[in-house]
Parts: sequence; structure tokens; C-alpha cells
Amino acid sequence: MFAFWTRSASPIAVAAGGGALAGAVDLAALGFGQLGHDGNLTGARLGVHFALKRGSRFIRVVLLCAVIALVVKLAYDQFA
Repeated sequence: MFAFWTRSASPIAVAAGGGALAGAVDLAALGFGQLGHDGNLTGARLGVHFALKRGSRFIRVVLLCAVIALVVKLAYDQFA
């Protein structure tokens, strides 16, 4: 579990070849991970806010729109 935090065991550091470049690549990957984490927290907080404020009908409509958009995108990718 803690092997990710050691520079020598990091797959990104191994791919970068070790040394100072590997350290910079690891820091960049950690930064992108933090960015994803912050986005996930923000989205969850907004989702809870809208669910409590507008109710389940609003959430159903948003979920249905997201599913329809995904189906359209997948169909376009498949057949276009």
C-alpha cells in the first residue's frame, strides 16, 4: 500500500528513468491526482447541494440527460 509513495517503486518514476526527471514527473502526477481529487469533492458537494435543494425530480432529469448524452456519444463513436 505504501509502495506508491516511494520513488523507486513508483511506476511513473521507473518509466521516466529515475533521477531528477523522475522526481519532477512524480510531482506532476501527484499534482494531477490532487486536481482530480479536488474536482471529485467539488462535484460531490454540488451534487448533494442540488439534490437537497431541488429534489429527486431534478436529479432524475439530470441523470437521464447524462445517460442519453452517453448513449449518443457511444453510438457516434461506433458508427461514425
